[in-house]
Order: sequence, then C-alpha cells, then structure tokens
Amino acid sequence: MSMELLSAIIELRRGLARAFSATFTGDISGRQAGLLREIRATPCTSQASLARATANDPSFVVRMLDQLERRGLVLRKQSQTDRREREVSLTPAGLAALEPLDAAFDALAAATSAALSQREQAQFVALAGKITDSLVQVADSGGQLEAGRVGGAA
Repeated sequence: MSMELLSAIIELRRGLARAFSATFTGDISGRQAGLLREIRATPCTSQASLARATANDPSFVVRMLDQLERRGLVLRKQSQTDRREREVSLTPAGLAALEPLDAAFDALAAATSAALSQREQAQFVALAGKITDSLVQVADSGGQLEAGRVGGAA
C-alpha cells in the first residue's frame, strides 16, 4: 500500500502541474511563480531562506532569481544585518506579475475544492499535514530513518 500512496502523491503533483500550465498561460514558470509568491509572503527574505522555504537547491534559486531580476520582477540587495546575505524583494512589476498568477491559483483552488466535500477537504488537509510532517522528519534526518519508524508509525 505504501508504494500506491507514494504513487498517488506523485500523480497529484503531476496533475497540479498540468492544471497550472493549462490555467496560467503567462511567461512565468511554475517554479518562478512559487518563488514570487514566497517573496511576497516574506518580504526582504534572504536567498538562503527562500531556497529553504521553497525546498529548492540554493544554486537553482540563484539562477531563477537572476532570470527574474533581469526581467525587473525582483530586486536583490545586500542585507544590512548580515553582509553575507542577499535580501530579495518584489518590484512593482513583480507585484503586477502576481495578479494573473493569483487568478490561476484561485481557479485551481476552486477546481480542487469542487472535487471534494467539505468533510473530505478537512480530512485531506489533515492527512496531507501528517504526511508532510513525516517527510520533514526524513529530510531532517538526512534520510536515515527506518521505514517503519517514520512519522511515529511502528
């Protein structure tokens, strides 16, 4: 059953990516959209924090930010508190670019909600949280947990 569960989660992620691509026809990739949304949620965040928050490799985030900066969507500056850090913020153009992205996310949220009853949505959110917590444990342990002990299961 565990492989079926993992396969279902992977298919869910693929379905979401396909639906996003069909819903949002702009010139911003899904990963770039995730970065822009995270920057809006946490203004003046560091590049390293952004990589952690979006579960992306730091070098990948730097490359994506390079692209977004060239397009005038983000601004990077040296941190006032830690000169080793670079803080990232949205430009007015970056904020404007989020408007059609937000509309696409709203459409996806509506389609997702329509597929489940209120009770099923609450169950799904609770179960997804448990799975996320378990995966965070695996990541934090460097993948060294025993399969039967992940997430507190015996």
